[in-house]
Amino acid sequence: MNVDEKPQVVIPGSEVLGFIRVEAVANRPTNFLDLPEDVRIRIYQYSNLIRPCPIDVFEERKRFKSRSGLCSSDLLALYREQPCDHPAIPLNIFRVSRAVFEDASSALYNRNRFRLTLKYLDDFRRFKQMIEPYLYLIKSLYVDLRTSDNRILRLKNVSFNPFQYILRRWEKFCSSVPLTIPGLKDFSLRCRITDAETARRVLGPTSSFPLLSRCAFYFDPLADNETLGIAKETAYARIRASSTPFQFLYLPVELQFLVMEHLLTCRWDPFVPPRMVSAGQIILRSHKRQRVFEPICCGTCSTSTSTCICSFRGSVFSTSCSCFTSPVPYFLVCRQMYTVAHSVFYSKNRFSLIGSNPRLMMRQVRSLANDSLSMIRHLTFALCGINRNSDFMAPKINASSQISWSNLLRFLKDHLRLGLVSINFVDLGCTLHPEIVWAWRAFLREILQFFVFLRGVRNFQVYLGYDRRYEFVVEKAILGPLHRATAMKSLPFVGSKRVFPIARET
Repeated sequence: MNVDEKPQVVIPGSEVLGFIRVEAVANRPTNFLDLPEDVRIRIYQYSNLIRPCPIDVFEERKRFKSRSGLCSSDLLALYREQPCDHPAIPLNIFRVSRAVFEDASSALYNRNRFRLTLKYLDDFRRFKQMIEPYLYLIKSLYVDLRTSDNRILRLKNVSFNPFQYILRRWEKFCSSVPLTIPGLKDFSLRCRITDAETARRVLGPTSSFPLLSRCAFYFDPLADNETLGIAKETAYARIRASSTPFQFLYLPVELQFLVMEHLLTCRWDPFVPPRMVSAGQIILRSHKRQRVFEPICCGTCSTSTSTCICSFRGSVFSTSCSCFTSPVPYFLVCRQMYTVAHSVFYSKNRFSLIGSNPRLMMRQVRSLANDSLSMIRHLTFALCGINRNSDFMAPKINASSQISWSNLLRFLKDHLRLGLVSINFVDLGCTLHPEIVWAWRAFLREILQFFVFLRGVRNFQVYLGYDRRYEFVVEKAILGPLHRATAMKSLPFVGSKRVFPIARET
């Protein structure tokens, strides 16, 4: 080749250029905004841009954490103190780029719950000024309507009547909601109201709200039943798509059972003590009388985590509360609804007997009708030590107690359909003192001997906190040769437990 000749430059064709361009696009690093929306939302949650507790835009800058790990706004909560371990809103995310700023802002206002305190005349104006461009994205809002000194709101009060100013402020807020917050779906209101006349004046302006999916009202504990009736009527009016009543009995039978299963199953018992919490367990006892423990909020009653708006309290109403309520109102509608509701309630729910006194257990099960007992499919015996003077004591088995346990289990054998029932025996424990533990272990072994009356049950699981090896012996005695031990047990009140020892087939 001649050195004087210049090398020829070969220009690739259009097909080659297209291929190179496709390869370059394919090898380009993935941008944050190229990720799917659910992945970006998960990243925002990890960065605490989306957090589980409501955001008060007025208190966010001066919010502090106490040694107990609670937000300053939650320290004054009357009924519920929700642990809060989130840091401040990560503002650095908004400084990445314009595109990330828009995406993060949409997630912040669309996915979070907000809290607004209407105490002064310009509170809502300040609230709008702070988040004006993205106010339309808010879907969840909790409003605390109050006076500056937190007095009870009354229409008739000669000595002090700030209600006219508060009502004017509230009506102005309600009339602006359709224009400023058109995407509102979840609304909660807290105000100190005790009489029906004031409740009508306060809840009346909410008729301008858009159609909601959840609605809750929290009144003063001294509110009467008429006031709660107005709250119930207003809440249902705000969440209904039309005024046409829902024709439940016109649905097919299969759909009727599905609707009743949604209404009557997996309910939260708020009066189960904290160490016994198990969602979906219905304790067989008098829920009106046995309220010796501090109630626990279900967490689904309201958008505010600092205020419990559960239905078991006498001054609140919520359309989304999942606490246990009596199924009797569904039983009293008509015979057809009674048949569906009665069957679903007793066959789909999980029932429990808590304590160590067989006489009290017998009193509860005898209060149920025979056809109701025959429908039960899940039953749990949860035994715990007797608490006397802050010390747990192991009860002693005597002749009278033996007769009581024998009568209880014979009664259940005669009224339950054993071939369809799953029974659990859960040891909730006692004090860790060696002498008490030994006596408690002996007490449980003696009681389990009476469960031979329940031979033929569909499934039988035992959990003994201080005697794990004896579990397999009892289960094999009840279930017989059909018993097959698995690696894990799923038990109410104590969760999943590994089987010890694991039975091996020979």
